[in-house]
Amino acid sequence: MFIWDEMSIFKEGTETSSPHSQNRRQVVIGFMAVVMILLVVAINYSYQIERIIKGYDDLIVHPITAYNSTNNIKLNIDIMQRIQFKMLPVASQLVLAESRAASKLSETIIIAEYEKILKVFEPVIVESSYQLFRDWLSSRRIIYESLEAGEIIPIKAFKGSENTLLFENLFKSIADLDARTEQKVEDYQLNSATIASSIKISTLVLMALAIIFLLLLMYGVWHSLFQQDKQRHRRQALIDEHILIAILDTKGRIDDVSSALCQFLNCWREELIGSHSKFFLDTSENSKLLEKNILNTITQGKEWSGEISYTRHDGEKVWADSSVFPNFDDDYKIIGYTNVLHDLTSKKQASVDKLTGLLNRRSYDEILRNQISIAVRNQLPICLAILDIDYFKRFNDFYGYPEGDIALKKLSLAIRESMHRPNDYVFRIGGEEFAIIISGLDLPKIKQFLNALLEQLSAMKIPNKNSSVSQFLTVSIGAVVLEGGFASERELYQAADHALYEAKTARNTVKVNGYMNDSSKET
Repeated sequence: MFIWDEMSIFKEGTETSSPHSQNRRQVVIGFMAVVMILLVVAINYSYQIERIIKGYDDLIVHPITAYNSTNNIKLNIDIMQRIQFKMLPVASQLVLAESRAASKLSETIIIAEYEKILKVFEPVIVESSYQLFRDWLSSRRIIYESLEAGEIIPIKAFKGSENTLLFENLFKSIADLDARTEQKVEDYQLNSATIASSIKISTLVLMALAIIFLLLLMYGVWHSLFQQDKQRHRRQALIDEHILIAILDTKGRIDDVSSALCQFLNCWREELIGSHSKFFLDTSENSKLLEKNILNTITQGKEWSGEISYTRHDGEKVWADSSVFPNFDDDYKIIGYTNVLHDLTSKKQASVDKLTGLLNRRSYDEILRNQISIAVRNQLPICLAILDIDYFKRFNDFYGYPEGDIALKKLSLAIRESMHRPNDYVFRIGGEEFAIIISGLDLPKIKQFLNALLEQLSAMKIPNKNSSVSQFLTVSIGAVVLEGGFASERELYQAADHALYEAKTARNTVKVNGYMNDSSKET
């Protein structure tokens, strides 16, 4: 599991036009294209099948109909001819009437069949045969009129007559129509076979195009995913190398950590995995209180942000801006925490006194301004205390400057360790002068705290034989407590400096004044 996969700030879904969205669009467009191709295949297939069916319909309605019509014409012409031959020897009026009626029925049928054939062939093709039929009918009428007039026509004479020749030509024309009908059937069958072949070819071509397009689409998506995966690994490598980040379980143990954070802490990854992070705080009492504050915040599902310091194995102190926020599952239950840090060491080193490790005068000006604004806004008291070492010049002259530096370090450490809250600050603002900012404590508690600090420093018993008040190194403390209203950092410093001046008159003592609405009162 990669630690940055757990963080929404690194998720690709936050991008305006993400590769995931592009892949989804490509898949949708490709799917629509494949569906369109398959739809075209289906439409084309249906259309061609319809053409084949229509061809068979045409085959049934036209050529086969024409073929049946020619057979009916031949049958009825043959009937009419047979009636005519039977009528010749017996020319009675009764026979003539019956013959005329039967011939009229066949004539009606033949005319109707010719009309059907006209729907299949061009009129020019059918007209010649139809004209022969009309001429043959005219010839028959003449024979009927002759018979009705009482004339006797020998059968031998009739067989070589014009009527017989017309009959023979008529049968030839009908046979020609039969041949044309058969050709039509063959043409329809050939056309149907051609259509079926075109269906196969067009279907295969379209299916081949669909398969090719689908393969191209799959390749495009695969290539896009490959490039995206490549970029993701590159981003992960960059994050691992440059982002200070750790994933913690619900008990604060480290599940994963970036290489950048390992380098920042000067630790191996194996050392950190599975260990209690303590949010990468140092081991001071103040840090323990800060750890409790962080836990109290994040276990409520809130984010904690603040500045931390950490002492590495090599003794070097580093600072970072730290943010700790919960990780939730789908049911919004906390499953762990993410700790992101930003290295402030270079910035802090510029604002830290190199000798004592305390914040310097530059930090003092900025922090005092901010703390006054916070205290006034929240209507909380704020204290500025100035601590000065008694007769420190005599100490340096007698013991030497190296011993003076050692004494400064010891006093600085003791003062810093006496600060147990996150918003308590200690500064070195001069050679032997220190400043303390304390928020949220009223005047009596400030006085109690500073007197305890004075006793604690005196109990260190750092020798100072040239002191006029003690055989050990002592300090004087002047403080002012802003209990209401507003005061600038300059006004607060002047009030604290005035209290220090009062404390210095007695040495090894604490002087605390209250400050309110430009007026101070001594306590």
